[in-house]
Amino acid sequence: MDWFLAKIFFLGFVVSLQIHGFYGCFEEERLALLDFKAFVHSNGDDADLLLPSWIRDRSSDCCRWERVTCNSTTGHVIKLFLNDTKQITFDGYYEDTCVWYLNVSQFQPFKELISLNLSYNATAEFIDNEDSKSFSKLNKLEHLDLSWNLLDKQVLKVLGKFSALKSLDLHNNFMAGQLSEQDLGNFNSLEVLDLNINYFTRSILPNIGHLSSLRDLSVSKNQLNGSLPTHNFFQGTLPPCLSNLSSLRLLDFSANHFSVEISSSLVSGMTSLKYINLSHNLFKGLFFLSSFSNHSRLKMVQIVNENDNYEVDANYSSWVPPFKLKDLLLPHYNLNKLSNTIPTFLFYQHELRILDLSYNNLIGRLDWLLNNNTRLEFLSSRNNSFIVPKELVANLVILQTLKLSGNRFHGQIFSAHFNLILIQFLHLENNQFTGSLSNVILRISQLAVLDINNNNISGGITTWMGNMIHLRTLTMRNNQFFVDLSWRYLRGLIPTCLELQGFYLQGNKFIGSILESILNSSTLSILDTRDNNLSGKIPDSITSLPNLQVLLLKGNHLSGAIPIQLCQLNQTGFMDLSNNFLSCILLGQYAVYDPNDGFKYENDATDFLTKSKSRSYEVEIPHELGKLCQIYALNLSHNQLASSIPRTLSNLRQVESLDLFYNDLTGEIPPELTDLHFLKFFNVAYNNLSGTVPAIKPQFGTFDKSSYEGNPFLCGLPLVKSCGAYVAPQNLQASSSDEDERN
Repeated sequence: MDWFLAKIFFLGFVVSLQIHGFYGCFEEERLALLDFKAFVHSNGDDADLLLPSWIRDRSSDCCRWERVTCNSTTGHVIKLFLNDTKQITFDGYYEDTCVWYLNVSQFQPFKELISLNLSYNATAEFIDNEDSKSFSKLNKLEHLDLSWNLLDKQVLKVLGKFSALKSLDLHNNFMAGQLSEQDLGNFNSLEVLDLNINYFTRSILPNIGHLSSLRDLSVSKNQLNGSLPTHNFFQGTLPPCLSNLSSLRLLDFSANHFSVEISSSLVSGMTSLKYINLSHNLFKGLFFLSSFSNHSRLKMVQIVNENDNYEVDANYSSWVPPFKLKDLLLPHYNLNKLSNTIPTFLFYQHELRILDLSYNNLIGRLDWLLNNNTRLEFLSSRNNSFIVPKELVANLVILQTLKLSGNRFHGQIFSAHFNLILIQFLHLENNQFTGSLSNVILRISQLAVLDINNNNISGGITTWMGNMIHLRTLTMRNNQFFVDLSWRYLRGLIPTCLELQGFYLQGNKFIGSILESILNSSTLSILDTRDNNLSGKIPDSITSLPNLQVLLLKGNHLSGAIPIQLCQLNQTGFMDLSNNFLSCILLGQYAVYDPNDGFKYENDATDFLTKSKSRSYEVEIPHELGKLCQIYALNLSHNQLASSIPRTLSNLRQVESLDLFYNDLTGEIPPELTDLHFLKFFNVAYNNLSGTVPAIKPQFGTFDKSSYEGNPFLCGLPLVKSCGAYVAPQNLQASSSDEDERN
C-alpha cells in the first residue's frame, strides 16, 4: 500500500511539473505578465525600472516577481498589484501622450485571479479584442481597484461581467451623469462601492438601493460639472430606498449639496451601521440623535455642518444609547440650541478617541467626559463655555491633539502636574490664560504646533523653547511676553528647533534686535514680529533663511539701511517692513553700478538718515529689490526712505500690492511700473515725487487720486493738476507738521 501511494504521488508530481514547470509559475500566466510589461514599455514608460524582476527567462518564477502573489498550493496568480505603473504625479489632468487605452484581453490567462489593482495609471478606456469577453472570464475576481484613472461610466458595462465582485473602487475618475439599474444590475455580490470624487448626479442613488449585500458605500465629493472635483454636488433628498441597505456598515455622503431634512427612518433601518459621515452638506431642519437608538455597532458619527439652518437634538433624559462611540464630530451644529446643555448621551460614552464639539455655544463642565474617556487622542471644544479642570486634562496621557480655543479659560495654564507628554497639537488661543509657560511646556518634547494667540501670557521663551526639537509652528500673537532678544544667552536657542516653519510673535513686548538665532533655522517659511519694540538693523544674515516666504517686520523701531541681502530672498512672496525707521543706502564716491548685478561697493555702504529734503547726497533704495521675482506684496510704507523709486521694481511681475506710502521718495514714478499687470494695490502718497503720473493702462487705470495725493509736484490724471511747464523742486523742506508726525 505504501509503495502504491508513493507511486501515485510520484506520477502526480511528474504531471504537475509538466504542466506547471519546475519553479511554480504557469507558463501562460508568465507570458501574460511579460506582455503587460511590454505594453508599459511601448507607452514610453520605464518598465525595467519598475518591474526589474520580470524577465524573459523560463527559470524565473513569476510567483516571486514583485507585484505578483500566487496561491501557495496551486501556483496560479491570484493577486496583481499593477497600480502606479506609469510613476506619474496625478494633478487632475494628463497629457494625451500619458493616457492609456488598456487591452483587457491580456488579463484573460489569469483565471484564478481574486484581486486586481490598476489604480493611478491614467487609463481612459478598456479595449477588448475579443468583444468584451476577456473580463468575463475572470469569474473569480472579488476585488478591483480602478481609482485615480480617467474612466467614464461606460466601464461599468464591462465590469458588470464580474459576478463574484465584492469590492469595487472607482474613486477619482471622470464618471458623470446618471446611473441606471442596468449599469449596476449585475453587482449582486458587491459589498464595497467607492464612487468618491466623480461627477455623478443625485439620480444614481435610487439605483444603489437594490444592492442588498452592500456594506460600505462612499459617494462623497462628486460634481455635476466643472474641473477637478473638490466638493460633491449631489442635491435634493436622500432617497428612502437606501434604508433597504440593512447590511450597510459605512455610509459616506460627505461634501455634497443635500439640502433637506435627514429622514429618521432613513438611518433607523440601517442597524448594522458602524461609520456614518454626512458632513459638509446643506441639511436643514432638525435631526434627532435618537434615530440611532437601535445602532449598537455604531463607532463613528461625523456630521460637520456648513450652515446655520440645521440643528441636532441630542438631549433625551430617558435615552440610554446602545453604542460606544470612538469618533464623534458635531461642530457648528446648534446642539441643544434652547438649553445650551451638554448632550446627555455623552454621559454613557467611555471609548472616545476623537471628539469635536466646537462652535456649539455649550455650557457646562467636562469632568465626567474626561474621567470616562482617558484614551482621548483628539479633543476640540472651541467656542463653547466649558469648564475643564486642569487636573483632569493632565490625566489624558495619550492625548495628541487638544483644542480649547475660544472658551473662557483663565489663570495659569493647567497645573504643576501637567502630564500631556505625547501631545503634538495644542491650541489654547482666544482665552484669558495668564502666567508663564515654563512649568508646562518644558515637559512636552513632541509638540509640533503651539497656538496661544490672544491671551495674557507673559514671561520668557528661553527655558522652554530650546526643548522643542519637533516644533513646526509657534503662534504667540497678542500676549505679554517681554524678552530682550539681544541678550547673549539667547544665541543658539532657536537652532534647536530644527523643523520650525512658522514663527508668529506679533503684538508682544519683545525688545532688542532681531534674534539672529532665528536666522539659523533653514526651514523657516514665515517670520512675523509685527508690533513689538525691536530695534537695530535688519541683519545681513537674513540670507540664511533660503525658504522664507513671508517676512513681516511692521511696527517696530528698526533702523538703518535696507540690506541688499534682503533682495536675495527669492522665495519670499510677502514682505512688510512698514512703520519703522528704515533708511536708504548712502552711495559713497567709490560706488560702481553694474547693469547686471546692481551696485558694487569699493568701500562699506553707510547708513543715511535724513530729516530734510536736501539732495546733497546720492541715495538709493536697493535696485536689487527687483530680484524678488516671487513677491506678491511689498510694503515699505511709513519709513524714512529718501531716494528715487528703482525702475527695477518693474521686474516684480507677480506683485499684487506695492505700498511706498509716507516716505521721502523723490523723482518720477518709473513709467515701467505699468508693466506690473497683476498690481491691485499701489500707493505712493505723501512723498516728494514729481513729474507725470504713469499712463492709465489696464492696471493703473484702477487707481484713484488717493494713491498719489500728498505729492505736490505730481501731475496728470487721476490728479486734478494737469501737466504743463514743469520745474523740478529744489531743497524742499518738510513741514513742521510732517516733522512732528514722523518723530
